[in-house]
Amino acid sequence: MLSEGDAEGLWEKLHWSVSHHNAIKSFVAAQGLSAELMRDRYLDLTQDLFVRLLEKNRWEFYLDANYTTETIEHELNHLEIPNLISVQLRKRHPEAFRIARRVSNILKTSSEFKYYGGAGGRSQASGRLVSRIYGLSSWSPSVLMKEESTLPDLIRGVDFRMRETRRSGRGRSSQIIISNKALRQLLIDIFDATQSLMEVRTVRLLALSKVAVEDSRFVSVDEQVAPAPGSTQFESYRIDLADKRPSPEEELISSETDRELDYFAEDVISSLKRVVRNKPRRFSKLVRVVWYCYFDPVSRSQGEIAGLMGVSDSLVCHYRKLFDAYVQHIPLPFEQWIALNRSIETRLAAIMSGIATDGRNEARKQSWEADAQTDLPKAYIARAAVRG
Repeated sequence: MLSEGDAEGLWEKLHWSVSHHNAIKSFVAAQGLSAELMRDRYLDLTQDLFVRLLEKNRWEFYLDANYTTETIEHELNHLEIPNLISVQLRKRHPEAFRIARRVSNILKTSSEFKYYGGAGGRSQASGRLVSRIYGLSSWSPSVLMKEESTLPDLIRGVDFRMRETRRSGRGRSSQIIISNKALRQLLIDIFDATQSLMEVRTVRLLALSKVAVEDSRFVSVDEQVAPAPGSTQFESYRIDLADKRPSPEEELISSETDRELDYFAEDVISSLKRVVRNKPRRFSKLVRVVWYCYFDPVSRSQGEIAGLMGVSDSLVCHYRKLFDAYVQHIPLPFEQWIALNRSIETRLAAIMSGIATDGRNEARKQSWEADAQTDLPKAYIARAAVRG
């Protein structure tokens, strides 16, 4: 097929290898897809593999190196397809994939652990890595392998490892999660608790159950969701979330309510003026008392407010009661009171700004009058400078 340039035949042959590979079957089955979606998934993986081989010029290399059909199939089944699965797992479960790889490396390189054979009774470290059996190096050869279903109950007493958040990995693109030293000690604690030889895949699962791994990923709301394995539903379904955005009618009602509350806030200010009989000085004191008591970010007592304003405590208490007596009789629901509070605060802030400006002008006027009494020419010069 390569020599003849039969791209369609190569794709069909590659699809057969992908759909019959054990690693691909396990990877796709773990996603809990329906039969139709599984076929689509096999097609996608075949296309990814075909493009990867094309980008790396592997097809041309096979021709130039005079690879036989058996050699090409061996490389695809033992190198290219497993590498494709590794890339997919790294994308879907980046942290769990890295922890699993680190567990395998620690078991192979640390002196605390020993290889006890393979699943088929092999004494040499050959075959699939996940099927190799490991244990503590200090154990005697008579230690046996316990039933896998009993192992999670045996490690209940092993402490859960907290996530390391202060250190980042290479390139600062990922967190360490757990250091190699702590991970090695976790594996030792797991073997001590179980007192059993275990395959590498089992050690990985037990270690991941004791480590804070976060592999969440963002998906579209409109994405199809496959039913859970064992469910009676065979068709995928979509998540239909409620739209919490306000409707046009609700937006119109909200804008009208805001305008009504603005008018209501103006009426509150006008009512406060009528309470003090429209006298500017009394209204100014009332506004300052209301501002310092309810709207000022700095919390002050009535005595502090009285000292700040230069009035008596009883006067502050009197103005505060006037305001309380008025607002307590306003019939509004709670959510409208929040908007009314913001509107009143805006108007009081503008009045306070005007009061502060008037106070500075009054202080400047008194200073000019004092200067005029002591040195009349200097006072004229200062006034002319200010006006200029």
